[in-house]
Amino acid sequence: MYKVLIVDDEYLVRNYVSSLLDWEQLGFSICGEAGNGQEALKQIAKLAPDLVIMDIHMPVMDGVELSEQIAKQYPHIHMYALSGYDDYPYVRETLRNGAMDYLLKDSLDKPFLHKLIEQARGRLELDSKERTERQSEKFRVEKLKELAFEKILRELLIGNEAYDSAQVHGLGVPLSEVCQGGYVAAVMQISRYSAEHGGKTDAEKDQVIRSIQMLCKQALESTEQPLTYLMCYMEEGRFGFVLPFHGMNSEAALQQVLSQQTGKISYMLNQYLNAQVVWGFSSKSHQMEKLSHCYREALRATSVSMSPGTDELTTKVNTLSIRQELELLKALEGNDSGRTAEVIEEVFAPIPRAADHTSLQLLVNDLMMIAVKVSSEKSLDTQKIYEAQTLTSMSKQHGDAVGDVKQSIHFVFKTLIEELVQRTAPEGCSEHCKRAIEYIQLNYHKELTLTDLAEMLGLSPAYFSRVFRKETGFGFIEYLNKLRIDKAKQRMRNGDHHVKRISQEVGFNSYSHFFKLFKEMTGSTPAGFLGERGEGGDN
Repeated sequence: MYKVLIVDDEYLVRNYVSSLLDWEQLGFSICGEAGNGQEALKQIAKLAPDLVIMDIHMPVMDGVELSEQIAKQYPHIHMYALSGYDDYPYVRETLRNGAMDYLLKDSLDKPFLHKLIEQARGRLELDSKERTERQSEKFRVEKLKELAFEKILRELLIGNEAYDSAQVHGLGVPLSEVCQGGYVAAVMQISRYSAEHGGKTDAEKDQVIRSIQMLCKQALESTEQPLTYLMCYMEEGRFGFVLPFHGMNSEAALQQVLSQQTGKISYMLNQYLNAQVVWGFSSKSHQMEKLSHCYREALRATSVSMSPGTDELTTKVNTLSIRQELELLKALEGNDSGRTAEVIEEVFAPIPRAADHTSLQLLVNDLMMIAVKVSSEKSLDTQKIYEAQTLTSMSKQHGDAVGDVKQSIHFVFKTLIEELVQRTAPEGCSEHCKRAIEYIQLNYHKELTLTDLAEMLGLSPAYFSRVFRKETGFGFIEYLNKLRIDKAKQRMRNGDHHVKRISQEVGFNSYSHFFKLFKEMTGSTPAGFLGERGEGGDN
């Protein structure tokens, strides 16, 4: 929804303009008012409106000067001028400053204002589309640059291409900045990469590589003095690095920095992707022409480091039971955040706080595979799932490893369900309706009212009620009750016979009300739906 700021020194004019239209129906909201240009600039900085309707004649700062300031400071804001019949010379100045049109106060009426606001919406939508396209194009160009440089760096490390300073400089990548004070080439090899990922599709392998690169980036850039480095993927789980050692003249200082940086990467890859790595380093060099020589030296060091058996896992591991996996998949299929959380708690319950790291990480790997599998099957962005785990895990201090990991997994599945819920909105649904459906799907078990939801969306209850019914085909209460009954049926299908508890957990305060609605919507009593009058039944 676009925001409008009305600026006029007369309260009656401001009130008249704001009450002339159903702004929300046109996709706008009145975000604020101001009595002069100076006050308006403060409001603009605070409220960030998309459209400003301003009077020409005002004390302190008039509309002409205000339009000039807006054009300079906020060129993306659209403007309309309010004027009298004899104000055209001033209007002309505001038009020169970027105002789209002007409105004569004495003849201002609903049809004319409606027409201008629709015109403004069209221009705002066009601006938004153009901004999106520019951002997409910028991202595409940056990505192409990144890929081009990765290719060049790969060729330089292998030795297939000579160093070309003009070519590298044209891509805006700081190769000379990294190397000029001295550098070390490093090779990071993911252990058992072929065995664990050889059978995957190219897309799945790309996802693994991107996740590894993202974690390396976070490890090297999440310090008070981020390290300027170069990195590219080589082949078969092998990555090449160029790491600077500016100002480090002693071998001991260099080894300490290398150990800190690469150790952090190793820890994060093992912590979040269950990946074990082997490192190899070259000797120091100051010559960019020797990149390939240094890379081969680091590669030989990697081969020496990988002694037989170093990447074998022999520790007893905790794994998901088949029942728990099925329960988790059922809960995700129904977007049931409550049941999903219960299964995760059950999975972690038998794990002691002192559980070994490898065992714990393999369990996390099982859970992440389920989340990624569901995300992929539903055509969601699986990168968000990896990012959810990484972002929440990065904030932990690891005082309670099991507790931290469990909380991280809860966040992953919460993120997944939120993504799944967004797919439940009807085709062509407005943004307001999508947000409402998403909120209801995630909070159906709580006490929800139409008024609270409308207030959260910034809409009037009456308007929200009309839009919701028009776009979903259901009234708010009707939709909520249907969803709650559907969730109850799902739990009962999954073998839960505690009907009274189910009725409370899906959001009903009264069992008799639940019983009545259940029978109306399903044509059967809860006990009849279960096929027996067992535990919980209708009692």
